[in-house]
Amino acid sequence: MGFNVVVPREFIVDMEKKDASLLHFSEIDKDDVDALLIVNESKNGQENYIGANGFAELAFGFYKDKDIFLLNDIYEPYSEELVAWEVTPLKGDISKLK
Repeated sequence: MGFNVVVPREFIVDMEKKDASLLHFSEIDKDDVDALLIVNESKNGQENYIGANGFAELAFGFYKDKDIFLLNDIYEPYSEELVAWEVTPLKGDISKLK
């Protein structure tokens, strides 16, 4: 689709969690990063799950005034924050990113 994508390093190389998080946040902080896509698949029976790392990334992106998208729908336990932070749920339709 023509996007430049940054994937958290912990998914690419074996890194200590703290270092991987700091590195990924420094990537999000760059001026040429316009948006975040949080891949919130179902997990352990919870639809649209967002874990601790995803929520931290999302919160940092909100603080840095980035557009934030969820691959699926709003994760109910965080719905108040996600709605207030104007996170856009794609409901599985990634073509909505264009």
